Amino acid sequence: MIKEIFLGDFQGFMDARAELAPLTLVFGPNGSGKSSIGRALKVMKQSSSKEVTAPGFVFKGSEIEFGSSKDAIRGQLKSRDLPVELSLGLRLSLQDSSSVGYIYQEDTRSTRSKVTFEAILPNGQGTLVGVVSSDGKAFSADSCINIGEAGFQFLTEELDSALFSAGKYMQIRGNLVHFTLPEGFPGSWDELFDPDTEILSWFHYSLDSAVCSFQEALASTTFIEPLRPIPSKLQIVNYTKASSEKASEVDRTMERELANLMLRLTDERYELMVKNVPLPELDAKVQAKFVVDSHTGAELGFDQVGTGISQVAPLVDDLVLGHGTTYIEQPELHLHPRMQSLLMTEYIEAVQRDPSRQFIIETHSETMLLKVQKRIREGSLDPKQVSILFVNKAELDDGTKFNSIEKLNLDELGDFLDPLPISFMDIRMQDLL
Repeated sequence: MIKEIFLGDFQGFMDARAELAPLTLVFGPNGSGKSSIGRALKVMKQSSSKEVTAPGFVFKGSEIEFGSSKDAIRGQLKSRDLPVELSLGLRLSLQDSSSVGYIYQEDTRSTRSKVTFEAILPNGQGTLVGVVSSDGKAFSADSCINIGEAGFQFLTEELDSALFSAGKYMQIRGNLVHFTLPEGFPGSWDELFDPDTEILSWFHYSLDSAVCSFQEALASTTFIEPLRPIPSKLQIVNYTKASSEKASEVDRTMERELANLMLRLTDERYELMVKNVPLPELDAKVQAKFVVDSHTGAELGFDQVGTGISQVAPLVDDLVLGHGTTYIEQPELHLHPRMQSLLMTEYIEAVQRDPSRQFIIETHSETMLLKVQKRIREGSLDPKQVSILFVNKAELDDGTKFNSIEKLNLDELGDFLDPLPISFMDIRMQDLL
């Protein structure tokens, strides 16, 4: 689960940190930078793909496209030569209670990029911190492990003159193991350490585990855009010939869950139906997805019902079929306030059922916020499972403008602990009270 996101000189942000929870609501005026949080996650996701062999950013990919790094940095409209270092990072909370944090940094004045990492190793072995940088041709690294008692005992037992000679770039100072890779070391992640050396292999394993955790967390992050296309009534599910896109095949249990969830959201009016139809002559399966009107029994395509039904369908799919982290932009679009409230109930119950689930919801809906506050007040939702973020425009004394992120804390009664920002009070309709 993503515990924190860091944005440095990315679009409108200077040095911002956003603390996330299983259920995170992101509010703010139009143009304040809310969507930049999602864009940062997209850049990191495509930059951490296992196909990428060097640390650094990938600005053009399947998730998002920037012209170059200069199109992503703060103030790029005023100057193309700003002395900034673009930084994006995450801190993860893993199921084994360890955590890992990464910050990608790219100097816009050169081709050098670097990854700053920090990982709490499992079983109390210690903490791994360091920097790996690359100019696109070679690696350099400067890393340090703060060894726990078990790990330090392992090192002292295994370390002999032969290993020490093989690991000549490693020094032990008390419980600290310092490792420096010589400048100009060629290769990729897999070649960064000598796998034939016991100590360095152990170090590589620890680093590789942290890298994999980072990659897996981002790989399982999905994005639901605000303007969602009307689902097609027929979709290719799978076939043996090469295909660029395949829909997920749905089993009987999931079919029932999808149907029941749509019924709850529409006050028992519509069921979401999914049927997998084999087409042996084409060596394929087709998925039929439609809604059934419980009043008339008619099977309808999404273009035959209200826009709200077609717009909530991808959200229903994600709630039932999704996993990991989902970033959702404005789920309330085209939805009646009652459906917004019912939808938030589903998100709340989803994170309570599955500790690995996380929803980051960019929204303007006070209805959804009020549902969260009500559930906290009722005692059925722990405020620690919720993070309310407010993104707004700010200005320094010297006139520098930037975007800020403020966490608005809730108490055990669902009330805000701190005074609300002025523009957030507009959302709360204080000017009408």
